[in-house]
Amino acid sequence: MVDLDARHFSPAARGELWLPRCPRCHRWWWYPTEFGPCCASGYEWVEVPASGHVFTTTEVHRRFVDDFEIPYRVGLVIPDAAPEIRLVVRFRGRPQVGTPVRLDGVATTGAGSALVFAPA
Repeated sequence: MVDLDARHFSPAARGELWLPRCPRCHRWWWYPTEFGPCCASGYEWVEVPASGHVFTTTEVHRRFVDDFEIPYRVGLVIPDAAPEIRLVVRFRGRPQVGTPVRLDGVATTGAGSALVFAPA
């Protein structure tokens, strides 16, 4: 099992975005598993620019996680360095589809962790 806390969320808390890439074919893949689907090899974790743009977003008005004040915005971000993947994130502010965004930390709750992006 991939340790996302060590490989993904801990660096994100420092403002760094690390994503998994196949070392053979250089294909980005998200959600990381033990072996990539293209070459059946492991992944290398690569630091990439912590920027992207909003692919989709929605505002949640129901309390699914006690630690989140409602309403809150979630959605998908396309990283600039890896346009073939989508990251599930939480948003600061109210970015619209296509808005350039930057990594703005990690939201950690009893339910887990989520990347937080804000308008660039």
